[in-house]
Amino acid sequence: MELADELRWVADGRGSMAKAALRWVIDHEEVTCAIPGFKTVKQVKENLDALHMPSFTEAEKERLRQFYWSEVHPHIRGAY
Repeated sequence: MELADELRWVADGRGSMAKAALRWVIDHEEVTCAIPGFKTVKQVKENLDALHMPSFTEAEKERLRQFYWSEVHPHIRGAY
């Protein structure tokens, strides 16, 4: 199984990975604005749909945290 396959669950009930990613970003209190890319009117509408997708539960956030620390963080170099 590829790493990306391990994250496909985030789209469940959120329409798509893109909508789920936007939902994740706009749910953060520190974020005041999200500016996603788009090339078509359809993409603009899909981006706006993210506002109506369910937020991540605490259990889902924890699952993502564990994925980050086990699969992503070891590959980051330097301060961030």
